Amino acid sequence: ILYIEFDPPPNAHRRAQVLRLAQVHSLSFHDARHLELALRLNGQLASADRAPVNAAKACGITCYDL
Repeated sequence: ILYIEFDPPPNAHRRAQVLRLAQVHSLSFHDARHLELALRLNGQLASADRAPVNAAKACGITCYDL
């Protein structure tokens, strides 16, 4: 059984955090959204794209290069 939990749409504070991450790490909003989610949930990130992996590593997130 796979348990899936949906994250609610971001409020204004969370959108501001995502935009800040996008600006600081030169990421798209989409990539920054994944980074914010990993940070907030103390999660991990897997990506074949170098930019989000480098940003996640800079934030101390465990990363998996695909």
